[in-house]
Amino acid sequence: MPSTNEAGPIRVGASDSFDPELLVSVRDIEEAETAVSAGVSIVDFKEPSRGALAACDPKVWNEAAKQFAAAMPADRHIRLSAALGESDSGPELGSLVPPEFSFAKVGPSGCSTAQKLSSLWGSIRLPQSVELVPVAYADHVASGTICPEQVLELVIKSGQRRML
Repeated sequence: MPSTNEAGPIRVGASDSFDPELLVSVRDIEEAETAVSAGVSIVDFKEPSRGALAACDPKVWNEAAKQFAAAMPADRHIRLSAALGESDSGPELGSLVPPEFSFAKVGPSGCSTAQKLSSLWGSIRLPQSVELVPVAYADHVASGTICPEQVLELVIKSGQRRML
């Protein structure tokens, strides 16, 4: 049963049901295979030994696109995601993301104003099929970026659908 407030029922999506999806971060194809065999919906490729949103080798993205996006049975849809690193590497790596991926994200480090963060998002050149997912950091002061509430305001104003 949906929750209610003074205005009436609160709806999530188009129906009363919500099917959560599990995202698992992996660093290579072997870890991705394990995640996929466990029923994961979204496989997120990154290299955590180099930072929270550090990119893995783009060759891994290409291999994943061939193995998971293109070769999955029709009744199973795996979505792929790529971490592009921070604001210093994201614009360069964006064009290397395969079109079979669904998502890419870049860390906002160094984007100390809303204008700088918007410029960063605008500089990421992804295939048309890949959605850029904006990121906010709880430790925004240490990473030299704007607070999560300001990121959320930008996400809403820009019409983007997701935020990490």
